[in-house]
Amino acid sequence: MKFCFRVFMVVLFSLATFLNIHSTAQRKDKEDFPILAWYGPGVNKTELSAFQYMKEAGFTICYTPFGDKLSNLRLLHIADSLEFDVLLSDERLDSLITARDSIAVTIDQIVADYQAFSSLWGYMLYDKPGFTHFERLGLINKYIRERDPVHPVFINLPSIYSEPGQLEQSNYFNYVWEFIDKTNPGFLAFEHFPVTHEGLSAVYYKNLEIIRKASLDKGIPFWARILSVPHLLYPEPEHSHLRFQIYSALAYGAKGLSYFTFVTPDSQLWDYGYALLDREGVPTTTYEYAATINKEIHQLAPALVKLKSTGVYHSEPAPAGCSLPTPDLPIIRVESESILMGFFEYKKEKYVLLVNKNYLYGARPRLYFSNKVKKIQEISKNDFKPLVVNFKSTDPEKSCNILFKAGDGRLFRIYD
Repeated sequence: MKFCFRVFMVVLFSLATFLNIHSTAQRKDKEDFPILAWYGPGVNKTELSAFQYMKEAGFTICYTPFGDKLSNLRLLHIADSLEFDVLLSDERLDSLITARDSIAVTIDQIVADYQAFSSLWGYMLYDKPGFTHFERLGLINKYIRERDPVHPVFINLPSIYSEPGQLEQSNYFNYVWEFIDKTNPGFLAFEHFPVTHEGLSAVYYKNLEIIRKASLDKGIPFWARILSVPHLLYPEPEHSHLRFQIYSALAYGAKGLSYFTFVTPDSQLWDYGYALLDREGVPTTTYEYAATINKEIHQLAPALVKLKSTGVYHSEPAPAGCSLPTPDLPIIRVESESILMGFFEYKKEKYVLLVNKNYLYGARPRLYFSNKVKKIQEISKNDFKPLVVNFKSTDPEKSCNILFKAGDGRLFRIYD
């Protein structure tokens, strides 16, 4: 009888393991858009409600810099129960960056501790590394991918406005290319907070141009970070501020988003205001903004995940380092100073993501299309009726007005 019970338990455990792995594979393979909550619930805030807030707001991954194994295990158990993914931080990985501990032994231990959890999404390795760390990060990344090829490694890059001392490289373009060559990342993740009390960062789109070029040249996707907490020279985010950052990044071809931050940081150093959750864990107005936009992104996800960026253009005047539309494009001219156009293809289908770069006011630009264009049809992102415009071959010019809220973006399929 004991033997039968033991066999039954072994079979049950094996079945549970199989179902867990199968469930994980299904979740990882689904066509959805990854949205990361940077600084999720803290050590003493890992109750279910905090995770429910993340899920309800459309976040798919949580990053909480616990560091210690016991807190991470608790986090993963909760995330498993809710089918929510976790980008894991472990202090043993941190020690490998500067110390000369055995990479193999340490990573073997980390992988063994966590890889059975279905909620494990990947490993957080480093935030904004300097040039001198690239070689070591490359070795660590290589071994993690050999030992655990299912879960990616996350390294976040700084912005183009970082001090040369932080980059340890005088040229940001060279910094990004050296990073890719020496670390062999699965994707690029970078941050640039463009909306300040003084206005728009002058080098925001130059930063996006460099990251997009690196992404396409090296054949790896990129993720953009979205500022969602006021501090220092950055104001409290308005709905339009979040829209502007997200849709600008998407127009450049971003395949993942990371909000900084979800909970309000405890640090007093940077004069943080409230993020998506306040210091008591209560959702703020910014939370409601993020939830609304994230819902739009998930509705657009089936299109966004498959599209390949073919070009990015700005209405006149274009920012430094950016391009104006050319006569061979489906859209040849725009009567507005604030429109960004990201063109995409999927197989033989053509798309354009139009963005109003003005995050203070709405816009109603007039767009002029090539004679080849027969129709544009909006890809729905909410409950409003999508815009469809048909053009006749006899039309003297093919043009239309499109209405945008401040900082908003609208995705269209182009038929020619």
